[in-house]
Amino acid sequence: MQQVKFEKDKASIDFNAFLYPKEVLEKTAKQFNEVCEITIEEKKARFVVNIFSKTDISPKECALEFCNHALALKQGWD
Repeated sequence: MQQVKFEKDKASIDFNAFLYPKEVLEKTAKQFNEVCEITIEEKKARFVVNIFSKTDISPKECALEFCNHALALKQGWD
């Protein structure tokens, strides 16, 4: 399970690198390019995805949708 942290203008999601390959997260980030600015940081066996909304959609909503899309993409990836 991912850990999600919400702040006023940012959401951060902590993904296990074994369960979510970087390619899955990068492809998901590209799908959100129009509504969110997304960075991916590598931290040991984890990836931290930082999400900043570019629209009136909250970072929290973007983060939750990002998780859903990453999971769907990952399921097709295996």
